[in-house]
Parts: sequence; structure tokens; C-alpha cells
Amino acid sequence: MCGYCFEGYYLSGWQNGNYDASRIDSEGLVLGEDGFVAMGLVEYTGGDESQARELMNRFPEFALTPWVIMKIHQQSPLSDDAVRWVDAAYARQAVVRQQPESYWYSHKDEYPRLDSFYHYARMGNWASLVSLPLLDEAERFLLDIFSHCTYEIKEGKPDGEMFILPSLYRNKLSDVFKAAPLEVFLATELLIQFRSESWVLPMTISVDVEVFFISYFPGWRRIVANHVFGNESSDIIETIGNILPLNTLKGLFLRHQNDKQRVSLLTHFVESRVSDDQVNPAELLAEMKNSAIF
Repeated sequence: MCGYCFEGYYLSGWQNGNYDASRIDSEGLVLGEDGFVAMGLVEYTGGDESQARELMNRFPEFALTPWVIMKIHQQSPLSDDAVRWVDAAYARQAVVRQQPESYWYSHKDEYPRLDSFYHYARMGNWASLVSLPLLDEAERFLLDIFSHCTYEIKEGKPDGEMFILPSLYRNKLSDVFKAAPLEVFLATELLIQFRSESWVLPMTISVDVEVFFISYFPGWRRIVANHVFGNESSDIIETIGNILPLNTLKGLFLRHQNDKQRVSLLTHFVESRVSDDQVNPAELLAEMKNSAIF
């Protein structure tokens, strides 16, 4: 599962709640631009216009770049020419998507509403394109990605409430995330914006899968986890927080380092960990408690 070994390097670009790729540890550069875009680009979603323009100049041909800039725009409105850049990038991806050799071309008939949405979606028209059947289809698409799961069902609380805790397995997820990252992120964004408490979001990020080198999955999981921690019930957050890998929790801590309430919540989950494949719980806990806001 070498891909997870690199995740922490891309998180090293954070400092005092701000992200800058120039601060990434040198070990994280061995995968080149492809590795950074897959595993680190999502950290710029909290950036500003100057960073958006940097991404336009450095990564104009990568499918995920317009989505990241769109997320920046949601928090800090961009200039009209930046919006036009994103719309043009989405239009280019719509052309790529219709090429017979593309991943989506062979699957578009399974998701006709998503296919239409992908074709017409631009920065300012999402609300006019959304429907309940489209959101249902977005959920089905994400669930289909995880369709070869092996699940272990465990009791979550004394009252008998059940929650799905998936076991480790090999499935087609990595292939989809590598071949069609923009499609996965856009379907996810539909749910984040228009069905924010969809049960599909916490369920899918609770799945741990094999990731080899370059993969969009760890970054996607951090983005969805960030949404879940801000929108779901305390019971769901408690369950998810206890099973997410520490690199995911570390990414949330670095993003919200100036949010005392969020840091306190994340510290609660790290304190209960004995071990983790990639992160030393004691070292992460010390870093969190030494943060200026704690």
C-alpha cells in the first residue's frame, strides 16, 4: 500500500493554517507533478485567487484543476476571467469524456443523468441542473465504485445501533479514481452541495483500500472527511473519527489549525489511538497539543 506512505509528505506543505506546495518534504517530490496533483492538489481548496492563478499556470491540463479552483471560488469569489478559465477547462474535459478511449465513455450509459450534468456543468449553473434523480444517481455511482466490498457489521452503541465498518479489501476503486478523478469529485461535490447529509459520504470514506503510489483516493477522502466533520451528527462523527486513518485526521488538523473547537475534537480521536500504519499517534498528539490555538 505504498500510496499511503506518500500522503504525509504532501501534507507537509501546511504551515499555520496555510498551504504552499513549495514547503513539501523532498521525499514527496519523487512522484513528480502527477503525484502532487493526485495527492496534494486538494489542499489548495482553502486558498485565494493568487493560488488559483498559480494552479492555472502550473497544472492547466490536469482534469482536477478546475474543480480545485471552483472550491476556492466558493470561499473567496474569483475574478470573471478565472471563472471563464474554469468553464473552458470543464468544456475541454467534456470533449475528452466523449472520446471512445476515455474511461467515462464506456460507462456513460450506466449514469445518463450524470453524463448530461458533466457535459453541461459550469461554475454558475449547477443549481439549474440538479434534480433528485441526479443526486440519486450520484450516490449510486459512488456506491458502485465500492461494489466489491466485504463488510463487517459491528454494534456501534449500547442501544443496538449498527454501523458499517468495512474490512480491508481489493476492488476497482483505485482504477476509477485514477482513470476518472474529475467525475468522482464532481459526483461527490453534487452531494456535498445539494445532499449534504447523504449517508453515502461517511460510509464510503470509512472504507480502507489498497493504494499503490499515485492515487486520488487519499485526497478525496480528506475532502469528504472535512465535509462530514462539519455537517454530520455527533454520533456519525464519533464513529468515523475512530476509524479514519491518522493521516486523514492530521490533514483535517492542519487545515483547521486555527479552529480551537475542531482541533479539540480531532485531539479526542487521536488520544484513543494505540497505533497507525503511517503516523505515530503520540507524535501527532504532541503536535496538536503544541499548536498555538490549543
